[in-house]
Amino acid sequence: MSKKNIFFIVVISIVSIGSLTTVLLLPKKVVLFRLSNKVEGQYLWGYIDKTGKEVIPPQFIDVYDFSDGIAAVQTDSGWGFIDVTGNFVIQPQYKGGYQFQEGLAGVSLDGHTWGYINRKGKFIIEPKFQSASPFHNGLAEVRVDNKDGVINKKGQFVIAPQYTRLFLSDNSPFAAELNDKWGYINYKDEVIIPFQFDWAYPFSEGLAQVQVDELYGYIDRSGKMIIPPQFESAQWFSEGLAAVKKGEVFGYINQKGEWIIKLQFKFAAPFSEGMATVGNSTSEFGYIDSTGKIIVAPQYELAGSFSNGLAVLYMFRDRKMCYIDKKGTIIKCGEWAPELFRG
Repeated sequence: MSKKNIFFIVVISIVSIGSLTTVLLLPKKVVLFRLSNKVEGQYLWGYIDKTGKEVIPPQFIDVYDFSDGIAAVQTDSGWGFIDVTGNFVIQPQYKGGYQFQEGLAGVSLDGHTWGYINRKGKFIIEPKFQSASPFHNGLAEVRVDNKDGVINKKGQFVIAPQYTRLFLSDNSPFAAELNDKWGYINYKDEVIIPFQFDWAYPFSEGLAQVQVDELYGYIDRSGKMIIPPQFESAQWFSEGLAAVKKGEVFGYINQKGEWIIKLQFKFAAPFSEGMATVGNSTSEFGYIDSTGKIIVAPQYELAGSFSNGLAVLYMFRDRKMCYIDKKGTIIKCGEWAPELFRG
């Protein structure tokens, strides 16, 4: 995989996944979005609601998404966890902390070794991993001796750490790399699709993009090539469409490989809530709808995917982050330090 493609994957991850559109969903449909502001010369994080109203004032060094009703936040004392009111449910004490998922969260006491705690802050799985990803369907991806494996909620390995990389997903089979080739395995560590690809990604809407001789195509869950390798870059299917690149431009295809939105963009990300981030360059981003119509003209330095009606914008030159609605109206802006950017 070329360095250019790796860079594009990072950008796609930034604009399309999670933390750019930080959201909390509760039974009463409370939705919170993280926002940075400058307080007494320091950039600190808090949360706003969908109208832009401040709910939790900026006071944290760093924050993650809310999940399972609580969020990991960083203070001078370390990482802890707050509820939607901003009160600590687990006091700051960790060198590292991630989101709760299925009642457990990965934390580190020393910044190097990770384990899992419950909502009371008790270690359920003692720290012994290089990394500890969130649980999905009772399983989590962990890393030991630079190899990826999968554990259950008892901390027992269901897939021994043997893979160079592994993409644990909600639905089997999932992609794994072994001996410089990618294939697909199930939760029993059985090979479902042989290790034969130069790169492979999780399945989405029944198809997964794979790389063969520097070009990308799409396979189904049986391993059958549905759309032959022909693209320099290819994203996952979302809302029936996938962004793909030919030459120097992107367009969108359907699951039959038919062009729905013609090649025209310098950058394109997956659809979310009927909108997709596109760019005329690597520094001017806007939004289109599923017909390819420009809804918000490319003008922002970085534009995240929509979630719960809003998307986040990052303005590096102006040192701002803002939230925008689907009409292109700016809902709320905050002061933000580009050097702290992590997506």
